[in-house]
Amino acid sequence: THVLDAAYDCGERRLVEARIDSIPVQRGAGWQYDAWVEPLSAPRHAPLRVRVSHAGTEVPVRGERWQLLLQFDSPSGGATADARRRALLRDHVSATARTRVSPLNRRLAPAAASLDGLRLSVAAHIQQRVHDPSAAALLAALAVGVTGDVSALQWGVFSATGITHLVAISGMHVTFFALLCMAMARAAWRSWGWLATRCRRETFAAVVGIVLAFGYALLSGFSVPAQRTALMLTVFLVARGGGRNVAPAWSVAASLAGVLLLDPLAVLSAGFWLSFCAVASIIVLAGGRLQPPGALRAAALVQWVVTVALLPVTAALFGSFSAVGPLVNAAAIPLF
Repeated sequence: THVLDAAYDCGERRLVEARIDSIPVQRGAGWQYDAWVEPLSAPRHAPLRVRVSHAGTEVPVRGERWQLLLQFDSPSGGATADARRRALLRDHVSATARTRVSPLNRRLAPAAASLDGLRLSVAAHIQQRVHDPSAAALLAALAVGVTGDVSALQWGVFSATGITHLVAISGMHVTFFALLCMAMARAAWRSWGWLATRCRRETFAAVVGIVLAFGYALLSGFSVPAQRTALMLTVFLVARGGGRNVAPAWSVAASLAGVLLLDPLAVLSAGFWLSFCAVASIIVLAGGRLQPPGALRAAALVQWVVTVALLPVTAALFGSFSAVGPLVNAAAIPLF
């Protein structure tokens, strides 16, 4: 109810203090970001999250505090109004507004050190070292989940070929990172004799894997698929360390409960349904087999089952699906 309580009249113009709470994305000649907004004059109320379209050449940074003259938008109508309101609610946004040209607009305080600042720093280093802007944008998206520089044309290609899930930080990225960290932890355990006398190898590897999986999930933006994977990995490793045989469905159920406890509005995001439906379909496929098939056949079966399971979900969420997606993913997923 706090999210829905906008507390602004339609078309109202207010002088506010705004704390930027998302990574600004370039939109035309300006920037768009979400900010916690508090009016500087009566009537006063608690800060609310507002999606701001910021005009001007000065680049805003997440964590900065600004004084802004905002023109709040009237509620939109038409066939897409409900979908737009649902998307804003999913992101905990109470209203949308745009800055007005005014001498009152000024930066009040710089940004403090944060994870998003580190993500932007990594993305900036990638852009400096990769000369092709399209490749740099793709690498930044794959490394730290900063997708603001990915062009509309690139997103169109990813959507048409059904590989958007490989570009955004997904469970696969977090899992691979955790497995790599655990392998390095096992090697370090064998090299450090003093460590071997204090804890078991697999316990040490599990702790390292869990901590760094959550660290990478946070560094990548902590999307729903990343949350699900980190939580499922934690349940599996803790159960294995305790000598428990936990069914895969219990790991999914525990991660589902954890994601909803962190953010009940996650159910409004497409990533929530796609991520949990995909992993549930994989578990259903693998759960009833006494004799596992060969590696190639298993990969083909998993790909087929996930494609069929997500087809109605994708069509319901986006109104379309990629006809060539299964063929492209058959090559792209093993490559990744």
